[in-house]
Amino acid sequence: MIELIDTVNMPAYAIPYLMNSDSSGLSSAEIEEIECNITEFYEEYLPLSFKYGEADEFNINPAFGLPCETIKTEIWGTSP
Repeated sequence: MIELIDTVNMPAYAIPYLMNSDSSGLSSAEIEEIECNITEFYEEYLPLSFKYGEADEFNINPAFGLPCETIKTEIWGTSP
């Protein structure tokens, strides 16, 4: 059963990569950071889906990384 796992302030630069694996404009370090964050915290709920909400132009507490623009993101997955 698919359920809401978490709601986070996802860095805006990660959204294209999460939506459709679009890594254009991302460094290899940023890609690794996105993948590590998702696997570390949500691996047991794979596959994941995301629902995106409002943007925050500058957030000092993103889900990972340095302060940046974020998008409120619901993370949905299957129960372990």
